[in-house]
Amino acid sequence: MIGITHTPSKVAKVKDLGIEAAVADLRDAAALIPHLIGADGFYLVTDPFARHVETQDEAVWVEDEVRQGREALRAARKAEVPHVVLSSVTIAALEHGYPIHKTKISIEKEAEELGLACTILRPPWFMEDWVLGVVTKTPTPFPESGQMGFPSGGMKADTPLPHIATYDIGRAAAWAFEHFDRSVGQAWELVGELTTYPAIAKTLSKMWGRPLTFAEVPPTKDDFPVNPSLVRREYEWDVGQWETKFGFRMTTFEEFISRYVKSP
Repeated sequence: MIGITHTPSKVAKVKDLGIEAAVADLRDAAALIPHLIGADGFYLVTDPFARHVETQDEAVWVEDEVRQGREALRAARKAEVPHVVLSSVTIAALEHGYPIHKTKISIEKEAEELGLACTILRPPWFMEDWVLGVVTKTPTPFPESGQMGFPSGGMKADTPLPHIATYDIGRAAAWAFEHFDRSVGQAWELVGELTTYPAIAKTLSKMWGRPLTFAEVPPTKDDFPVNPSLVRREYEWDVGQWETKFGFRMTTFEEFISRYVKSP
């Protein structure tokens, strides 16, 4: 197994996982091809925030992620990789989310146009997002403020929220590689748990040992793109179907916190 990173400083971290490390840029198909030739599969995860340090222009972020996906998939095609597992995002976000979500539509279409044997993973929110900033990867300010309130596109305290531990996304990807005939050509709306903002706040409060409450942001201050289908609860997520399919139980948020997050 080879783990490819474009950041040389992360090579040691990859090796610590017991994985052979290689440095290559997803934006450079020619550099990727030698690492993909002879591979049984390619798990592709593009990074929408790869250029956040140099610019806050989301148009640049969008163009950059689409380029990552396009070049990486073309490299897979030229290397004749037999199976690509592509990390995308839930259809709810594809239809109504940020521009950086819509990049995944372009990348999925690229895979289809190239005729790749592909399995698409479409997870919703990551459980990791509640303890680390999505872009900066730094701890959230929730413990200091005692309040979990932010723009949420009209979602209320009782709106069912789907999320998943990235560990379980990895396990789903591994299952896809091991079961080619039962996964190729499919797109999976993965979910690990359905919960609410107050329930998440309660679990975090328990972990941090200090009160934490969820406060809805007034509509006049909520500048997050409205996701009417999610707010109206038009989507259905079924945790049980994935547990049955994969043969393992999905990680709950409380389990995620207790296993993978250290208390401050």
